[in-house]
Amino acid sequence: MDEISVDQAEKAAGGFSFRRFRPSVLPVAAAVLVLVVHFRPWQQGLLEDWGLALAWKQEGFGGYVARLPATLGRPLHLLPHFVGMALSNGGFVGPYAVLTAVALGQLLCAAWALAPVVSSRALRWGIALAIAVHPWWAGGDILRFMPAQVAVLGVVVWLGAAVRFLEGRRAAWLVLATLAPLAGLLTYEGPLAALLIGAFTLTATGRASVRRRLAVFGSTVLVAAAVVAWSAVIAPAISPQSYEGQLVGGLPDPRASVVAIARTMLHHTPALLLALAIVGLIVLDLGFSRRVGRRDAWVLLVATVSAPLAALAYAATSLHLHDPERVGLPVGVAAWLVLCVAAPAIAAAAAPRRVVLAVLLLGSVAGAVAGYRTWTTFAEDQQQLIRALEPVRAAAPPGSTVVVADESGRWGDVYLFLPPHLALAMQVEQGAGAAVELCTQDGIARHQPVADVYPIATTPACSAIVAPDATRSATVSVGAGTVDVFLQPATVK
Repeated sequence: MDEISVDQAEKAAGGFSFRRFRPSVLPVAAAVLVLVVHFRPWQQGLLEDWGLALAWKQEGFGGYVARLPATLGRPLHLLPHFVGMALSNGGFVGPYAVLTAVALGQLLCAAWALAPVVSSRALRWGIALAIAVHPWWAGGDILRFMPAQVAVLGVVVWLGAAVRFLEGRRAAWLVLATLAPLAGLLTYEGPLAALLIGAFTLTATGRASVRRRLAVFGSTVLVAAAVVAWSAVIAPAISPQSYEGQLVGGLPDPRASVVAIARTMLHHTPALLLALAIVGLIVLDLGFSRRVGRRDAWVLLVATVSAPLAALAYAATSLHLHDPERVGLPVGVAAWLVLCVAAPAIAAAAAPRRVVLAVLLLGSVAGAVAGYRTWTTFAEDQQQLIRALEPVRAAAPPGSTVVVADESGRWGDVYLFLPPHLALAMQVEQGAGAAVELCTQDGIARHQPVADVYPIATTPACSAIVAPDATRSATVSVGAGTVDVFLQPATVK
C-alpha cells in the first residue's frame, strides 16, 4: 500500500492524517514566529519608547494631541503607540500588542495579496513571512519601530488591492489601493519611494488593460505627491516646529544622496545586499529561462537595480542616509515588491519554486533569530542598569542628581540609553525623584558603533558634570560595562 493509500485509509478509519494538516503547518509556524519576535513586553522600552511612556504617565492620551504640532507632517505617527498605551494603561504590554497585531497583519495581508496570482500556497506564505520579519535588517530599530511597521502594512494592503483591481475586479479595490498607502505614509513616509517602484513594476509587467494599469499607477503617484506636499510644504507652513519643517532647508544634492546610500549599503547592510543579490538572481533566472517575457524581465531587472533609490525618501538630510536602518527599510520593501511581482512566474516551475521558498524560509528564520538576540541583549543590559540605579535614586535626597559615569565607553550608544533616555526610563520606572545624568569618564574611548555610523553626539565627558563634592555611591558591573554612580547634592548647579 503506498503513502496516499495509507493516508486515505487512515482518514476513512477516522485516524490522524498529517496530510489534512500539512497545508496549515507553514502559516501557523509563520504566525508563531512573528508573534514571538514582536510580542515581548518584558523587554520594556527602547529609545523613544521611554519618552512616550513618560508622556502617557503625565498626560494620558492628551500627550498625542500635545505632540501633533511636532508630528503634523505625519499626523498618525504616534497614534498606534498611544492606542497601545491606552489598552494597557501606560504599560508596555499594549504597544507591544499593537506592534504584534501590525506584524501579523503584514503576514496575513501579504499572503492574501498574492492569492489571486500565485498558485503556490507555500510560496505565498514564504514571501509573506519575509515582509513580516524583514530579515534584511532584522537587528535594527525597524523591527520594533511601530510607525514604520504601520507604513509597511499600508504598502502590503495596497499590493493586494491593486492586484485585484488589475485582475478586473470592482473599482472599490482601487479606492482601497489609494486609502491604504495614504494612511500608512501619513504614519511614516519611509516606504514612499519603494511604493512608487512597486507601482511601476506591477503595472509595467501586468496583463490588465492599459486603463486599469494607468489608474493604479496614477493613483499611487497622486498619493505619494499628496503626502510629499502635506509633509514638506503644508504641514511646515501650519506648524514650523514640525519634524519635517526642521528638516526641509532646500533641495538635496542628488549625487551626494546616491553616494551616501551606496556607502551605507556597502559598509553597513550586508543582509540587505544579500537580499538584493538574491532577487536579482531570481530575475535573471526568470529572464534567461524565458519564464517571463523579455520586456517583463527588463522591467524586473531595472526595478531591482533601482531599489536602492527607494532610500531617497530620507534625502532631506544626509544624516539619515548614513543610517543603515533608514536605508534598509525602503530598499528592502522595494526588493520585496519586485519579488512579489515575479512570484507568479516563480510559482510556475517546481524546482525554482522550491529553491526560492527554502531561501525565503531560511533567511526569514535566521533574520528573526538575529533580531531577537540583538534586542534581548540590549534589553537585558538596560534592565540591569535600571535595577542597579533604583536603590541609589530612591535614597537620594530631593533635588539631588544621580550621575552615572561610564567606565566602558559603551553606555550612551543609540540603544544603550542615548541621553536623555536613561533619565526618562528612571522616571517611568520610579516616578518623580532625583535627576539622572549619564556621562563617559574622561580618558575612556567611546565604543558606540550605532551612533558612530551617523555620526551623532552621545554622552558628555564626566568632568563637565561631576562636581568636586559629589560622593561615589556605588560601582556597578552590568552587561554593557562598568559604571561608577555618584550622588551630587542639590546645591550643585
